[in-house]
Amino acid sequence: MGARPNAQNSSAVFGAREEGGMSTFYHSINFKVEDAIEGLINKLKSTNLAGTTIFKQGAPEDIACDRIEITCDAEAEVVGATVTGNYTCDVSVAVITHPGDTTRANHVTRVAVVGDILFRDDVLAQIAAITPAISDFTPIQWFPRRVDSSTVGGEYVTTFRGEMYCKPS
Repeated sequence: MGARPNAQNSSAVFGAREEGGMSTFYHSINFKVEDAIEGLINKLKSTNLAGTTIFKQGAPEDIACDRIEITCDAEAEVVGATVTGNYTCDVSVAVITHPGDTTRANHVTRVAVVGDILFRDDVLAQIAAITPAISDFTPIQWFPRRVDSSTVGGEYVTTFRGEMYCKPS
């Protein structure tokens, strides 16, 4: 993993990409990143995640325990006055369990499985090999950043945070 190219980011151009000198709205980059992370987890998960449901942003209201929630906030890259077409995406992957449904030990095991997946050296290659492929999406770099643990509303919550640098294909 190398350093991400230096650029100024601007939320004023969220979701824009430049084509032929004009910016066009690229509205689904955050959903494509969520799909990529979901595909990565599904591809590499072990039986230790059996019974765990994966939800992405905009998931149905009936949310089950035990679950993994994936969210992404995307920001278009701007260098000077130019929208480069690349995006920096802040990704959160929360492993959530309820003490009434599982034990703390099971939660820790699920966290270990998800952590092992997100902190792999070959995350980009694994995403590129997801079938079916995610259309119009190219991950460039993945930076796993931090892990937070807490208890929220009586649930065990461990959140992995990372940054994906990507572009439309």
